[in-house]
Amino acid sequence: MADTLLKVDNINVYYGNIHAVKDISFEVNQGEIVTLIGANGAGKSTTLKTISGLLKPKTGDILYKGSSIKGMRAHKIVEAGLAHVPEGRHVFLHMTVEENLDMGAYTQPNSTIAPNKEKVFELFPRLKERRKQLAGTMSGGEQQMLAMGRALMSNASMLMLDEPSMGLSPLLVQEIFDIIQNVHKEGMTILLVEQNAQMALSVADRAYVLETGRVVMDGTGAELLTNERVRSAYGKAASLVGIGCNVLLFAGKLVAGLLSSSVAIMADAVNNLSDASSNIVSLVGFKLASRAPDAEHPFGHARYEYLAGLVVSVTVLGIGFSLLKESVVKVFHPTPVAFSWLSVGVLAASILVKLWMSGFNRTIGRTIGSETLMATAADSRNDVLTTGAVLVSTVVCSLTGWARLDGIMGVAVAAFILWSGWGLVMDTLSPLLGESPSPELVEHIEQTVMGYPGVLGMHDLMVHDYGPGHQFASLHIEFPAETDPLKAHDVIDNIENDFIKRDGLQVTIHYDPIVTTDAAVGVLRTRLMEKARQLDPCL
Repeated sequence: MADTLLKVDNINVYYGNIHAVKDISFEVNQGEIVTLIGANGAGKSTTLKTISGLLKPKTGDILYKGSSIKGMRAHKIVEAGLAHVPEGRHVFLHMTVEENLDMGAYTQPNSTIAPNKEKVFELFPRLKERRKQLAGTMSGGEQQMLAMGRALMSNASMLMLDEPSMGLSPLLVQEIFDIIQNVHKEGMTILLVEQNAQMALSVADRAYVLETGRVVMDGTGAELLTNERVRSAYGKAASLVGIGCNVLLFAGKLVAGLLSSSVAIMADAVNNLSDASSNIVSLVGFKLASRAPDAEHPFGHARYEYLAGLVVSVTVLGIGFSLLKESVVKVFHPTPVAFSWLSVGVLAASILVKLWMSGFNRTIGRTIGSETLMATAADSRNDVLTTGAVLVSTVVCSLTGWARLDGIMGVAVAAFILWSGWGLVMDTLSPLLGESPSPELVEHIEQTVMGYPGVLGMHDLMVHDYGPGHQFASLHIEFPAETDPLKAHDVIDNIENDFIKRDGLQVTIHYDPIVTTDAAVGVLRTRLMEKARQLDPCL
C-alpha cells in the first residue's frame, strides 16, 4: 500500500460569509502526481492556499506526513517540506534569477543552497543562462520556471502547483508540462491545480473534479480524461458564468442607456440579454448531452451539444442581421448621439468583461473540445467589437457632430459578425451532417493498430460521431493466415480495450486472415493495390 504523504479531511473554508470549500477530502500518496481540476471558482486555488497555511479551515483537518498542519504558520509548513507555487507565479520582479532562488532557500542551512541551486539549473538550463537577469524582464514561461525553481530550493518533498499554464502560449504550456513530468521523475510528489483538464489529466496518476467547492468525482487521470461528467461539469460551469456576466452587463447598460437617452447603448444592452439566452441554451445543451443512453438512444444524447452550438451560431447571425438593419437606417437617417461619462465607463467596463469572457470560453472550449463554447467565445469577441463601435462612435460623434459615423461603424461591425456567424454555423452543422474523421484521428488509429505484434495491415476504417466523447469506430485488421485464430482474437481484444482506456473510443474490429506463404497470391495482391492507388491515391 502506498504511503500517504498528504491527507485533506473534510475541510470547510469561508471568505467572510461565502462558503468557498465544502467538505473537501482527498489524499496524495508518495511519488504521485494528483491533480485538482474544475472551472474558475470551483475552489481549487482556495484549497491549495488552505493547505499551505495562507487560509485557515473552519472545520476539518490537514495531515502532512501523518501530522496535522492545520493552523500551522506558512513558513513552518515550507520548513516541513511542502512548497507552494502560487497562481500568477509571483516572482520578485526587481531581483535577479539567482536572488529569487536564494529567497526560496531562506528556511534552509547555507550548506544546502549551492547544491540545490545546481539541481535547479540542471532542471532549468535557461535559468542558469539568465541567472543575473532581472525576473521582471523575463517571459511568462521563464517566470513560471523560476517560480518552480524557487520552490524546489526549499528542499521540498512535495510541490503544489497552482495554474502553471495560465497565460502561456500552447508551445510554452507543453514545455511547462514536460518540465513537471521531469521534476516528478526525480522523485517529487506533486499536487497540481490546473484549469486545462486535458493537459493535467494526461500527466496525473489520479485526479479529483471540483465543482462549486465540492469534490464531485475522482479517479485515475486516464479514466477522467474521457469521462462525460468532467466535460459536462466544465460546460455547465462556463454557461453559468456567462449567464451571470451577461445579466449584469444588461442591467448596467440599460441603466446607462436610460439615463443618457442613448438608443445605441440600450440596443447593446438587449444584445447582452440575448447572449444570456444563448448561455441558457448552452447550459440546457450540456445538461441534455450528459444524459445516459436509453433504449431509444443507445449511443447517448451527446449530439444535443452540437444542436446547442448551432442555436448559438444562428443567434449570432440573427444579431448580425439586426445590427445591420439598424445601422443602415442610421446611415441614411442619422440621429444625434447622446454623450455622458457614465455611458463611457459602462461601455469600457463591458469591453473588459467581454474580453475576459471570450478568453475564458475559448480556454474551456479547447480543453473539452466544445464547438458550443467556441461559438460562445466568438460571440463574446463580436460583442467587444460591437460595444467598441458604440463607444468610439459615441465619443467621436460628440466631438465632431458627424452623427452618420455611428451607422457606418455599425455596418462594418455587422458585416464582421455575419461573416463570423456563418463560419460558426458551418462548424457546428458539419458534425451533425456527418463529417469525415480528422486526419489526426485516422493516423492515430493506424499507428496504434500497426504497433501490435503480428498485424500486417488495416482497412475499411469507419468512424461514427454521436457527439463529443461519443465516437465509435469499426475496422478490419489483417493477420497472416497461419496465425492461431485464438491468439489473433486475443490481440484484437487488447486493441479494443486499449482504445477504450486511452481514448474513450469504442472500436469494433473484424479479423481478416491473409495468405502470406503463396507467392502468386502475394504478386496478385500487390498488383491489385497498385491499380487501386491509380484510381484513387488515397487508397
